[in-house]
Amino acid sequence: MSEQLLEILSGRTPIVIQTLENHAQDPSLSASQRETLNTTIGYYRRNLPHMHYDQYLANGWPIGTGVAEGACGHLVKDRMEQSGMRWTQEGAQAVLDLRSVRVNDDWDGYQRFHRQSQHQRLYGSFPATPPVAETIVLEQAA
Repeated sequence: MSEQLLEILSGRTPIVIQTLENHAQDPSLSASQRETLNTTIGYYRRNLPHMHYDQYLANGWPIGTGVAEGACGHLVKDRMEQSGMRWTQEGAQAVLDLRSVRVNDDWDGYQRFHRQSQHQRLYGSFPATPPVAETIVLEQAA
């Protein structure tokens, strides 16, 4: 097993598929074992275009789901699943959008986007420049 794992991590998943296909032909395997092997082979074949783990690791990219699951826990679960909370889809999305802005420290960009969207909604066009009073307040706050 560890040999196949090293092959996959080294970008040689087709070799692993071939090895598993050869092993699936073993007459001593039970039907259940053969089915498990064929399921695994099918999974690897379907996902082969996405299994460039050697390149991902060389780029320093995560190859497991832990990073995504951790982000979901931090961004979503910690906020949305507190005791007694009930959410509509629209309300939950609004809270998660703002939480993403905060976690990514993107308030300035969000404020610009919000002001432009509000101006377009009210007046039908984007403002050429922010109002003078708003610009002064923003400069003083910085």
